[in-house]
Amino acid sequence: MRVVLLDIGAPVTCVCEPRVVLDSMNAIMARRVTPAACSSRWSHMNLPDGKPASSPLTPSQSDERSSAQNLLTPDLLLLEAALTYSATAQLLCDPSGHIAFANEEFKRLLRRNEAELHGQSLDTVIQGKYGELLKRASQAKPLDPTLANVLDIVAASGKRGDGTSVPLLIRPASFRNDRGLHLVLSCIDATDQERLRTESARRLSELERSNRRLEDFAGLVAHDLKAPLRAMSISAGWIAEDTDSTLSRQSTENLERLQTRVLRLGRLIDDLLDYCRMDSESNIPETFGIREIVDDVIHLLDVPPSMKVEVRTDVEYLRTWRKPLERVLQNLVDNAVKHHPHAVGRVTVSVRNLGSFVEVVVRDDGDGIPPEYHRQIFEMFTTLKSKNAVQGSGMGLCFAKKIVEAHGGQLQLESAVGLGAAFTFAWPRLKPTESENVADAVLQPAEDLSGPITILLIEDDDIEVEAVLRSFRKRRIANQVVVARDALEALEILHANDGRVRPPFVIFLDLNLPRVSGFEFLARLRNDPDLCSTTVYVLTTSNARFDRLRAQEHCVAGYMLKDELDREIEKLISTSSDHWLVEEGEG
Repeated sequence: MRVVLLDIGAPVTCVCEPRVVLDSMNAIMARRVTPAACSSRWSHMNLPDGKPASSPLTPSQSDERSSAQNLLTPDLLLLEAALTYSATAQLLCDPSGHIAFANEEFKRLLRRNEAELHGQSLDTVIQGKYGELLKRASQAKPLDPTLANVLDIVAASGKRGDGTSVPLLIRPASFRNDRGLHLVLSCIDATDQERLRTESARRLSELERSNRRLEDFAGLVAHDLKAPLRAMSISAGWIAEDTDSTLSRQSTENLERLQTRVLRLGRLIDDLLDYCRMDSESNIPETFGIREIVDDVIHLLDVPPSMKVEVRTDVEYLRTWRKPLERVLQNLVDNAVKHHPHAVGRVTVSVRNLGSFVEVVVRDDGDGIPPEYHRQIFEMFTTLKSKNAVQGSGMGLCFAKKIVEAHGGQLQLESAVGLGAAFTFAWPRLKPTESENVADAVLQPAEDLSGPITILLIEDDDIEVEAVLRSFRKRRIANQVVVARDALEALEILHANDGRVRPPFVIFLDLNLPRVSGFEFLARLRNDPDLCSTTVYVLTTSNARFDRLRAQEHCVAGYMLKDELDREIEKLISTSSDHWLVEEGEG
């Protein structure tokens, strides 16, 4: 470290070694040189051309100059002048905690003169900080004695001569001599920083309130807008069933068209909710298996068995942000399956280790995408096929692109007509912590069921209750069904132990409920030692991946959509035939 002093318009005046800097500090401490002495010394320094300055000296100034020159060399006089007239406020404090030196900028900043500062306790000028600074300096590791020991910046409050306060940011340094530990303080006015901090805190508070309003609005849309859509779809279906033999072909087609449009609007609402909630998802790094996350994607998307999804990877475990990566894979795999021209196809997910990140490729063997559409497909609400041919909102690839870019990557497409499509992106790979366990997380097991079950249906909508009962009757299912209108009533029924819900039992749970939401009910259920292993199936209108992932965290046995109620119940009955009581005769 060297200190370089420049004379404006001239070559470098001097370069001081650290030892010289420390000597200068000691000299200033020993003599407590006044600014007037500094000025007199400065005016009689040799200039770069070797000629002395011509400013006259008074007799007293001449005597002071002679005394000071016995202590300070010309180089040290230049250094002292540099400290005195530095653009940064400088303060020197002796081992007793008193001010020994303050430069002109410090006086201007605190609006004090030499008499108001010299010899004053530091705590009276910089409120209550000397003890903290001294303690931190004394606890610091000892360094080379020729080097100043620079400490971290400290926020403080300076007391001005008029009694007002000014916020300060202080960069303290310490050095020792035979008199003890001295502090050198470099100070700047933090008024602007304080104002910006206050403004930032205010805007952050407003942003948090805005986000909460957005979340409340999203919940309102998910329930109050989708519920009537669901009622329209159910009513149209019932009309078609009850009048199958009397409706004209045109009327039947119109009912089917109505149901199709309702389903499409529901999916669009789910996708918009996903888009709004994307930035609020958990961003905590996790360690997980590559094959595990792909299996979860297949399960969430309900990929048909005829579509084979393969995994090729040289990375068994990956530590990164799981949920956003899972959302990208969901959208890319769903896009490949949904737009495949054949019922039988193959999708390959490849993961390659590239050091600090991994390269992920999702490839399909479909028809491919013409080059002229490679940019367009990433735009919102864009599809390349008729809305009658593909049930989608055209937002999947837009989602994927936004998430990848938010994590520092780019989503790239390689495709040609007849050669399938390959979407490639890089994803950050984080270093695992020492305590990180790469084993699969152990989920809380569901209750071991045997024999016919009792169903506790938690649902507040009469139409939805009738839809479930009607679906059971259609399949001649005679199991007991107990209905709770909200989560609190369901908890009362479960804790009453009055025989209304006879074991073994399962719960069909709606997520959007009055008083206590479905997610709050799940949290209470899993924290109850008597009910924590209860088997729960979510039955909801929300197909938002945000809700699916939250439900998965609560170890639900299944996530069923009300829009696909008959198919979901049919699948559930076929996979657990021992649990259902089936009446004989025609349904």
